[in-house]
Amino acid sequence: MLFCVVIGAQGASGIVAGIVRDPNTNPVANILVQLRQGPTGTVFKSTTGRDGTYRITGLPPGTYDVAVGPFGYTFDRYEQKGAVTVTTGTASLDVHLPWGGNLGTPGDDITPIVRQKSAPAGRAPRTRDGKPDFSGVWLGSRDPDRSEPAVTPAVKTVVDARLANSVKDHPSGQCLPADVVPLDSPNLRKIIQTPTLIVRLTEGDLPQQIYLDGRPHPKDPDPTWLGHSIARWVGADLLVDTAGFNDRSWIDVYPHTEKLHVTERWHRPDLGHLEMTFTLDDPDTFLEPWVVHNVWNLAVDDDLIESVCENNLDAEKLRKP
Repeated sequence: MLFCVVIGAQGASGIVAGIVRDPNTNPVANILVQLRQGPTGTVFKSTTGRDGTYRITGLPPGTYDVAVGPFGYTFDRYEQKGAVTVTTGTASLDVHLPWGGNLGTPGDDITPIVRQKSAPAGRAPRTRDGKPDFSGVWLGSRDPDRSEPAVTPAVKTVVDARLANSVKDHPSGQCLPADVVPLDSPNLRKIIQTPTLIVRLTEGDLPQQIYLDGRPHPKDPDPTWLGHSIARWVGADLLVDTAGFNDRSWIDVYPHTEKLHVTERWHRPDLGHLEMTFTLDDPDTFLEPWVVHNVWNLAVDDDLIESVCENNLDAEKLRKP
C-alpha cells in the first residue's frame, strides 16, 4: 500500500495559470511564458491568448522560476526566481511586464503587429538545385532563455559603465550601424538567395553580402562594420562564417575587438520558421565562445520600408546633464 502511494505522488502533476499585463494593466497577447524547474532545469512553455491569459499543465511538483519576453522593443524581459511552487491543482501566477526601449510609445514597434499574424504552416521550400530556400521577409527575435557571456574584467568594466549611463553612447545614437550581428534585435530582415550569393537586408541598417561561391576570407581584410561573410552547406543547414570586423560596433552592450569571429547556422524546419544559432568568438572579449539561439518567423505580407536615421541631430543635446 505504501509503495502505491509513493508512485501516485511521483506521478502527480500541477498547473500554473495566470495573466500577463503591461505596465498600464492591459493584457498582453501572444507572448511566451516560460517556467523552469529549479533542481532539474526542465523548461515548460505556453503562449498567452488574446486576453493575455496562459495555462501550463503537466508540471511535476516543485519550485519554478518564471521568465517572460522580451517582446520586440515594447517589453523588456521579466524574470523571477522561485516565483511559484507547484503541488497538485492549479497555482496562480500573474506577470506585469516592464516597458522596453520604446517606453510603450504606440506604433513604435512593428513586432506586436507582425506577430499577430500566425507563421504559415507547410514544408520548407527548396531552390531549383534542391537546397533549402531561405528567401523571404523574416521577423527577428530575442532568445527568452539567453545566457550572458563570460567576459574579461576589462570588458565587464566597460559594460558596467555603459549600463550605468543608460547606453547613451550606443552607435545607433550617432546614426552608425547597430545591428552588425543580429543576435536579438526584433527587426524585419529580408533574405535574397541565389546559388552564389545571399543578401540580407535589415530595415534601418547596412546590407550584408554572404558569398557562396567558394571564395575564402581575404588574407589581409580591411576591417568593416559587417565584416566579410562566406558560407557553405552542411547538409540542410547553411553555415555562415564572418570575420574582418572593425572594433567600433557594439554586440548588444558588449565591446569587441577586430579578432571577433562569428558563425551562424541557419536551419529552416518548415515554411514559417528559421532557426538561427550564433556563435561569437573573440579571445580579448569573451572567456569562451558565446552561443545564442533564436527562431525567426516568416513575416507574411510584410516588407521592408525606407528608413533614414536622424538621431545624431540630438546626440549632443542628450549628453548634456
